[in-house]
Amino acid sequence: MKKYLFYFLPILLISSGLYQDTRADINYIGNDPGVYIDLGIGTIVAHSDLLIENSSATGGLSAIGQLGYQINRFLAVETGVQHYWINGNSGSIIPIVIKGMLPLGDSARFKLFGKLGGGILLNTAKRGTQPFAGLGASYAVTSKLDVAAEYQGVVFTNIFGSSSGHISTLSANLIYHFGNANQ
Repeated sequence: MKKYLFYFLPILLISSGLYQDTRADINYIGNDPGVYIDLGIGTIVAHSDLLIENSSATGGLSAIGQLGYQINRFLAVETGVQHYWINGNSGSIIPIVIKGMLPLGDSARFKLFGKLGGGILLNTAKRGTQPFAGLGASYAVTSKLDVAAEYQGVVFTNIFGSSSGHISTLSANLIYHFGNANQ
């Protein structure tokens, strides 16, 4: 019996220490306020006569750079730029959004999120502020780095009803959290 205890005691002590470190790290994830940067690349889905020569197009490229501030584990604000290239046209969208997050599980490693706000559209065919929305999910790889997938974009509206459409991005993102309040 003592022989087996000699083998299992170190394993038990090491694994309990790792478990505690991991749990402390997990409990930290997503719970503290702080600044983060979100960088992504994706594909475009668009439909608008005002924006592109064809009324519908897919397969363009989009690069995303966003800066955010997480207020608490459920709420953040973001702004940045989403630049797109599609069918020989290019332009940018500057989103200003509120991001609502729903942490799943005790660890808060996995989150669903939604974004709602305005997008300032900058291109040759159309300029102005339009409604902006997005949905996504993220997974905290470490306390500082998340990977995310999201679908976001602007919806074009014309008050006279003569023209409407959207330009959206389906993207893969890396989110880096800078120093938070507890560090």
